[in-house]
Amino acid sequence: MKTNFTFGTGQSNFGTLMLFFICFLFSLNSHSQKILNALTDVWKNGTWQESDQTLYTYDGNMYLTRDQTQNFNVTWIDLFKTDYINNADGTVQQSTSQLWNTTSHVWELSSRTTNTYNADKKVLTSVAEYYYDPSWQLVSKQIYSYDGNNYLTKALSQTYDLITPWKDASQITYTNNPDGTVSQSLTQIWDVSTWKDRNRVTYTYNNSKVVMELHEKWNGTIWENESKDTYDYDTNGYIIHTLTQNWNGGVWNNEEQSFATNYTNGAPHQIVSQFWNSSNAWDNTYRITFNYITLGIDDPVFEKNFAVFPNPAHDKITIKADSDNVGEKYLVTNQVGQQLLNGTITNLETVIDVNEFSSGIYLVKIGPNKILKLVKK
Repeated sequence: MKTNFTFGTGQSNFGTLMLFFICFLFSLNSHSQKILNALTDVWKNGTWQESDQTLYTYDGNMYLTRDQTQNFNVTWIDLFKTDYINNADGTVQQSTSQLWNTTSHVWELSSRTTNTYNADKKVLTSVAEYYYDPSWQLVSKQIYSYDGNNYLTKALSQTYDLITPWKDASQITYTNNPDGTVSQSLTQIWDVSTWKDRNRVTYTYNNSKVVMELHEKWNGTIWENESKDTYDYDTNGYIIHTLTQNWNGGVWNNEEQSFATNYTNGAPHQIVSQFWNSSNAWDNTYRITFNYITLGIDDPVFEKNFAVFPNPAHDKITIKADSDNVGEKYLVTNQVGQQLLNGTITNLETVIDVNEFSSGIYLVKIGPNKILKLVKK
C-alpha cells in the first residue's frame, strides 16, 4: 500500500474531507518546500473570522521539530504543541504533545508516541502513552505488517491495562492493487475470542488517483451502504474538490464538501469546507490557508525573481532581486514569525548583516507572498 486514505471506521465525520486534503498536502511536501503555517477561519455572521493557526518549526535538515496550535480570541492564545525527535533519516522517532494551562500559564505534558521502522522507513510499531503526573503510562499500540512489495497489509490496534497487557482491540486488513494502491480495507473488532467485521471501504481509481471511497457497515448478515466520498482533480492531476454523501433510505444525501485552490506544484493554497443544511443548500463552515517555506536559490520552482545567498550564511547575506522587487519591503523573521530585521529593497542587490544571529533557520520575506528559508551557521 502506497497511501492510506482511510480516516474512520464509521460514518463520515466533520472534517473527514479536510483530513484527506491535509494528508494529500503532506504527500506533496518534499525537501524543497515545507509548511510555514496553516490558518483556519470559521464562517460566522456572513464573514470569515480567524479561529486557529498551526505554526511549524524545522531543524537544519528541514525535519519537522514542532507544530504549535493557537486559538484566536482578540489575540493568539496557545492551545497545544507537539515536539518531534527525528532519526537520522528524517523519520519521527518520538512525538510528545503538551497542553497549555491557561490558569498557571505553563505547558503540561499530555501524550507521546514512539515509533519503530523497517529498513525501508515503513512504520512497524507506534506505542502511545499518556502522562499521569509524575509518570508516563502505556495506553495503546499500533502494529503494522507489509507484504514483499512493502505495501501495508494490516494495522493491528492493541490496548494496554495492568490486568491484561496488550490485548487486541481492532484491526484493519488491506487488499492492494498491483501498483500499491488500496483496493479495499476491512475493519474488524476483537470480541472475546474472535474477530468480528465492522466496516469496510472499497476504493475506485483513475490513473492511480482515488476517485471514490465506498464505506459500508456490517449489520450481522450483509454489508450495507453507509457513506461515499468522491474526489475531483484538475487537468494536472491536483485534487480540487471532495464530496461526502450519506446513504439514507435508498438515496445518497449530501453532507460535506471541500474545494481546494492549488499552487503550480499542486500544494494547496486554500481549502474551503461546506456542510449541506436542512434547506438543501451549502453553508460555508471553515477554511484553511497554507503558507510555505521555500528553501532558496537551488529551488527553481518558487520565487524565480529573487534569491538569498550565501545560504547557509555566516555574517552577511545578499538579496538579489529584479526590477519588479525594487521598492518592496523585506523582513527577516525567525520560524515563529518574530521580526528581527526589516528594510526596503533599493537596488538589484541588497546586503544585510546577520552576524549577530544565532545559528538556526530564519525566513526572508519580500512583499506579501515571497518567502525563502535562510540557514545561519
